[in-house]
Amino acid sequence: MRYTLCPIDFYMFNDTPLLIDIKNITVRLRDRDLLPETSLEIRKGENYLVTGKNGSGKTTLMRVLTGESCLCRGSVKRFHKLPLSKYIVSLSFEKLKKLLRSNDKIEESEYYSGKALMPEISFETSEINEVLQGVESLSHEKIKGKKICHLSNGELRKYQILKAFSSEPEILILDEPFDGLDLESRKELKEIIKKIGSSHISLFIVTHSIDEIPDIDFRHISIYDGKVHLTEIINLEYFDEETVELSGVLSDEKDKNTREIINISDAKVSYRNKNIFSNLDFKVNLGEKWVILGENGCGKSTLLSLINGDHLQAYSNNIEVFGRKRGTGESLWEIKKNIGFISSDFHFRYDKNIEAYKVLLSGYFDSTGLYEKPSRQQIKKVDLMFDKFQLGHLYNRNFRFLSYGQQRILLVLRALVKDPQLVIMDEPCHGLDHYNRNLVLNIARAICKIKNKSLIYVTHSLNELDFHYDFIFKFIKDPSSRKYVTKIKKS
Repeated sequence: MRYTLCPIDFYMFNDTPLLIDIKNITVRLRDRDLLPETSLEIRKGENYLVTGKNGSGKTTLMRVLTGESCLCRGSVKRFHKLPLSKYIVSLSFEKLKKLLRSNDKIEESEYYSGKALMPEISFETSEINEVLQGVESLSHEKIKGKKICHLSNGELRKYQILKAFSSEPEILILDEPFDGLDLESRKELKEIIKKIGSSHISLFIVTHSIDEIPDIDFRHISIYDGKVHLTEIINLEYFDEETVELSGVLSDEKDKNTREIINISDAKVSYRNKNIFSNLDFKVNLGEKWVILGENGCGKSTLLSLINGDHLQAYSNNIEVFGRKRGTGESLWEIKKNIGFISSDFHFRYDKNIEAYKVLLSGYFDSTGLYEKPSRQQIKKVDLMFDKFQLGHLYNRNFRFLSYGQQRILLVLRALVKDPQLVIMDEPCHGLDHYNRNLVLNIARAICKIKNKSLIYVTHSLNELDFHYDFIFKFIKDPSSRKYVTKIKKS
């Protein structure tokens, strides 16, 4: 992605109250200096659109605003009397763990055991209630009282958005707010942003999806070549799409004994009195490419966890994966060795303080972290992948300190490293810039050309589906029964 930048003077004739004054800062991140000599004035009621490639420094700039970055030069002055946590509220992937576990005192054991419930959100003032009036898809009532481990990624995002709005800060930062939301929720969030954009709140939207942004007045901040540019117009010019060659990464070999990859019949999943889905049949044969669609909370991630063996109710259903029936003494690791998997939930849990190349190596062992010694051949293949996908600059970087998008692309490649028979990509393009998004979609296209590889691709963004798939599996709510049903359609 390349920007055509048109510098303007942000400060000329501007007499609105100053909220934050950033002067000549440089940020220190471990052994690197970022955003050199950056100056910026944030004023009350002004809105800002922040764009830039993955790893350019967008999140770092937002951490400067929230006081979480270490400065080696310059100063940041804030003109407020409230505690910083009340003055500035930030919504991002990194904040989700802190929001659910630290701020709300939820222990990790409670989170994964299913004991933890969603904390209540209070909307006390008339202004925020007016903003949310008529919003159904983002309604707090739909997720209130649910157990956290039973929420989909999209539902967690909705909770985070509502939690951020309820705080009524002076500055609200929304980092990729549309990621993980279904189409209806995106439309409603767009309307909410439009209302907030005309309020007293100063709004920051960090995004790669310019088309999603509502038509309100924004100051444009582009981070380009490591520096912050103040711009009036942003023109996005796309690189020509390059064909991804997966030779040496994925083979066309097949297990002679495997024709049927997945066979799920009459499956039912429920939590207490809530039925997620029932009477569900899903069958994938060798070499078939599937797309799964459906709104937030309909059961897409639940279906994938049944396949991947991560859901306890997999053993109370009639499920066969690679010819082995669940609950007949099969090893979970024997099943997983044939599956490459990437999802937002997995990304959420993969929080390891290790080098980037070890993240890919961990894919051989289906572990979150590297605890076994890899072979020379495995290391050689990982080196090949870093070279093939032009990621050598990340090879020895600490995974935890990479940007969300950089982490995401590494986890996508991790799903491919062991040459699996089945690749499951659950919303793989979350947080990716245009270049990396095209890279992931080209990987999906390349998989679709491999005869004996099977693919399951889950998305809310229909514009991602420009590769050749065989079937659509769609969750649809039946208005009469409110139960989940399925529909299969040949593409």
